[in-house]
Amino acid sequence: RNAYDDYVQVFLDEEFIFPCICATKGFKTDNQVYVFIDSDDLSNPRYIRTLPVRSLGPNTSLIPLAKKNPNPRTVEDYQSLFWKLLDGVAKIDKKPWPADIPKIIDDAKWCFCFAGEPFFTVIRTPAHKQRRTRYGKGVTIVFQPKWIFDILFSSDANPGLKNYGEPDSRVFQQYFLMDENVPAATPYTELSASTELELN
Repeated sequence: RNAYDDYVQVFLDEEFIFPCICATKGFKTDNQVYVFIDSDDLSNPRYIRTLPVRSLGPNTSLIPLAKKNPNPRTVEDYQSLFWKLLDGVAKIDKKPWPADIPKIIDDAKWCFCFAGEPFFTVIRTPAHKQRRTRYGKGVTIVFQPKWIFDILFSSDANPGLKNYGEPDSRVFQQYFLMDENVPAATPYTELSASTELELN
C-alpha cells in the first residue's frame, strides 16, 4: 500500500508537474494496472505475466511497484536489474518478436516488445537524486504500449526532440536515464529469444 501511495503522491503534488502526459491521463482515468512486489529486485520475469492491452483504455500502463528497501541500491545496480527484467520477460514471451522491430537494441527503430506489441518503459528508483522525474521512494517501472504515443504525438512536436526511428535516436537510452547527464548504456546487444520458463 505504501508503494502505491508514494506513486499516487507524484500525481497529486501541485508543486511538481509530472512530465508524462500518458501516465498522468492513465492515472486520472483509471487505465493503469498495478503489480505489487515485495522486493526492490525486479529482475524476476515472473512479476510480469501480462502487459497492458487496448481494452483497458487509451492511456493504459502496467506499473510494477516495489516495496521500499531500507538499504537502496545504486543507480547502476538498478540499471542492471532493470535490463535483467526486460531480458527475462523476453524469454517468457509466447509470441514472436515483431518482424518490423529490429532485435538489435542499438538501432533507431528498436523498442522493447512483448506479445507482439512494442512498448515504451521507464523506471524510477530511490537512487536517482538529481533527476527528479526518475526518483521514486520505491522502485517503479512503467510499461506503456507504443500505440498510446502514436495517438498523442499525431501533431507536430518540438524539432529538438528526437522521434522514434530517427537515425540518431536510441529509445533504450530513455528507458533508464542515469542520474547525471550522461548517455545510458545497456548490458545487452539484444534480448533473449523466447524460451520455456516455469511460472510456478
